[in-house]
Amino acid sequence: MSPASRNRSGTLCAIRKGLAFTLVNDTAAEWAPTVDVLRIGLDGRELARTRLEVSCQAGALVTLPLDQAVASPTDPHAELLIVDADGVRHGPTAPTAP
Repeated sequence: MSPASRNRSGTLCAIRKGLAFTLVNDTAAEWAPTVDVLRIGLDGRELARTRLEVSCQAGALVTLPLDQAVASPTDPHAELLIVDADGVRHGPTAPTAP
């Protein structure tokens, strides 16, 4: 893990209208990752996907609401969310039913 990646992280969180992915950039440089969010079944099948382009300023955080097609499970007992930010995987996390 590079020193920069130790100071950059992301987490899924519940917000008023669904789910969001929050990026934290505790470095002195801007971070502009490509963020892929996938909803998959327990069998590994991809059920939904979205790609987010984002810029997180130095020493800042940014919260990105997730598209409901990805954040809303059909079966919350049999699906997971996976988030990749510049190739660093965050998850899996079970989505919650609305």
